[in-house]
Amino acid sequence: MNTWKAISIKRLSIRLAENWLYSAKNFHKRYSIELPDHLIIFKDEVAYGYLDQAQFDKCRKKLISKLYSSTFFELYEKDAVGIMKSFLAYCEKLSRKDFKNISNEMLIKNWKEFLRNEDEWMSTAWLIFILDEPLTDELKNKLKEKKFMKAILTKTKKTDMIKQRLDLLYSALSGNHNNLAEKYAHFPILNMDESPLTNDYFINEIKKVKNPVEKIIKIHTNFDKNVNEYERVLKYFSSDKEMTKLIEACNKVVFYRDYRNDVRQRCYYHARKLYFEIASRLNIDIKDVIYLERKEIEDSLKNNELILSLELIKKRKKNSLLTSIKSKIKSDYNINKIKKLSKEIIGNQIKKIKGIPANPGTVKGIAKIVVDIKKDKSKFEEGDILVTTTTNLEYLELIHKASAIITDIGGTLCHAAITAREFNKPCIVGAKNATKVLKDKDYIIVNANNGTIRKI
Repeated sequence: MNTWKAISIKRLSIRLAENWLYSAKNFHKRYSIELPDHLIIFKDEVAYGYLDQAQFDKCRKKLISKLYSSTFFELYEKDAVGIMKSFLAYCEKLSRKDFKNISNEMLIKNWKEFLRNEDEWMSTAWLIFILDEPLTDELKNKLKEKKFMKAILTKTKKTDMIKQRLDLLYSALSGNHNNLAEKYAHFPILNMDESPLTNDYFINEIKKVKNPVEKIIKIHTNFDKNVNEYERVLKYFSSDKEMTKLIEACNKVVFYRDYRNDVRQRCYYHARKLYFEIASRLNIDIKDVIYLERKEIEDSLKNNELILSLELIKKRKKNSLLTSIKSKIKSDYNINKIKKLSKEIIGNQIKKIKGIPANPGTVKGIAKIVVDIKKDKSKFEEGDILVTTTTNLEYLELIHKASAIITDIGGTLCHAAITAREFNKPCIVGAKNATKVLKDKDYIIVNANNGTIRKI
C-alpha cells in the first residue's frame, strides 16, 4: 500500500506527465537507483504529483551515500551537463526544420527522436529535484554555524532569471530593447501551449523601471558579495572533506535547479514547432494535442485523423490519472475512481499553516492565491503576498511585485527559495496546504524567520 508524498502542484499536461514517468526508467539506468512509484492526478488542468514516501526516503539516502562516496561532479555534472547542452542544441536544430513538406511517417520519426532526447534529459533533471530536501536536511544537521547557511544556498553563477533582469534594466537605461524577446521569449513555456514573451511585453516592463542604474549596481554588488561569502565559507571548511562535498553539492543544486528550468523552457520553446505541426495535421488545437498520450498521437498520425473525440479530451482536462507503479505506466480516465482518489489524497488537508523558512523576514499583507498563473496573474498587485503551489520562470513578474512568497511545495533549494534569496523577499516553502487554507484577500502575517503564516 502506497503512502503518497506531495511533490508538485502546477498546471500540467498529459504530454509532460508522460515525460516525467517514462524518464524514470532512464534514471535507473543512469544512476542504478529506482525512482519511487509516481501518481499524478489532474483536476481542471492542474496536476497534483505524488511520490511513494518510503521509496522516496530510500532513494534519497542512496543518492546522499553516492554523493559522499564520490563528488557532485562525478555523480551529476560529468554526464548531465553534456546531456542538457546536447538536448538544447538538438531542439534549436529542430526549430529550423521544415515539417510542412514531410510525410506523416517522417513526422512520427522526428517526434519519436525528440521524445528519446527529452526522456534522456529528464532523467538527469530528476536527480536535482530528488536531492533538494535530503541535501537541505543533511546541511541543517551537520552545519553548526547556521550563519553560513544563506551564503551556501545562494547562487554563485548567473542563470537566465538574473540575466533577463539585468538586460531589461540595461535596456531601460539605453532605450534599446530589440533583442530581449529573441533572448527570453522562452520564459513562460512549459506545456508548449503557452505563449512566448513578445517585444510588447518587454516594452511595457521597461516602462515600469525606475532608477535602473541603482538597481543594476545593486544586483552586481549583491551577486559579487554572494560569491565572495560562499568562497569564504568553502575556505573555512577546507580541511573537512565531507563538509566541503556537502557545501559544494548544495550550492551547485541551487544553480542547477534554475539552469535545468532554463534549458527546459528554451528546449520546449523550440520544440513547439514540431507539436504545432502535429496539431495542424490532426486539425486540432495545440491545447488538445498536449492531452493526448504518446500512442494516441502516433496512431492518429498513422490514421491521418484524430482517433478519439474532442469531448473526451475535454473530459481529460477535468479528470485524469497517470501512475507509474513498479515502472509500469498506466493512464485512467474513470471519473468516479479519480474523484474518490482525489478526495482521499488531495482532500486530506490540515488547517495549520507552517512551512520551511527559506529567506528571513516578517511581512503583513494581502494574500493572493495563484495556482494557474495564466488565469490568476491579472489579480496580483504590487505588495501582495504570493501564495502558490510552486514557482518557475513564468512567476518572475509576480515575484518582483510580491512583498513575500509562500509555496505549498519545496525545500530550501527549490526555485521559490532561491529566487526569494536572490531578491531578498521573505519566503516560506513547503507549507503544504497554504493555497487551500488561505483565500484571496485574506490579511495575513508571514513570519519567514520561523516558518509560520497567520491570518490577522
